Amino acid sequence: MSSKFGRAARALAAAAGLTLTLTAAPADAARIAWTVQNAFFDDGVTLTGGFVFDTALGVFSDLDLRTGNGAVLAGAYLGDPITQFGGQPPILFDTVSGFVGIGEQGLVLVFGDLLDDPSKIVAIQEGVEGLCVDAACADPPASSRALLTGASVAAAAVPAPLGLPLALTGAAVFGLVARRRRRTA
Repeated sequence: MSSKFGRAARALAAAAGLTLTLTAAPADAARIAWTVQNAFFDDGVTLTGGFVFDTALGVFSDLDLRTGNGAVLAGAYLGDPITQFGGQPPILFDTVSGFVGIGEQGLVLVFGDLLDDPSKIVAIQEGVEGLCVDAACADPPASSRALLTGASVAAAAVPAPLGLPLALTGAAVFGLVARRRRRTA
C-alpha cells in the first residue's frame, strides 16, 4: 500500500513541477502592449489608454483608448480597430461605434516608427479625432481636433496563452495515473 502511495505522490509532484514550468513560460515577444502618454489635442483634451500591437502579424488589437470631455467630442475606442496598416509607419483608425459612416466619431493615429521594440519610445507623428463627413471617413473630419504631442511607450510583452498546454499536461498526468492503477490492479 505504501509503495502505491509513494508512486502516486511522485507522479503528482512531477505533474506539479511540469505545471509550474509551463506557467513560467516566456512572454510572446511578438505581442507588445503599448501605453499612450503625453498626448494632448489642440483643444486641451488628452488621449489616454493603450493597445496591443502584434509585430509578427502587423496588427493592432485590445484597444482601450479614451479621449476626455472636450467641447464637442469625447470617446472610448475599445476592442479591435476598424482599419489598420501595420507597415511603415503603422496607422490605426477606429470609431466609437465600431462602424464607418457619415457622422461617426473616429480617431486616426499615425506612428513615427515601427512598434516592434518594447525598449523604445515611439512618437505619434499625427493624430486626429472628429466626425466622418463621408460614408468611408476618407475626407478630413468635420468638428475635429488634432493631436499636438504624443508618445507611445511599450509597457511589456503580452504573455502567451497557457490554457491549452496546461490542459494537455493535466490530461497526460491523469492518463499516466490511470494506466499505473490498471497495471497494479
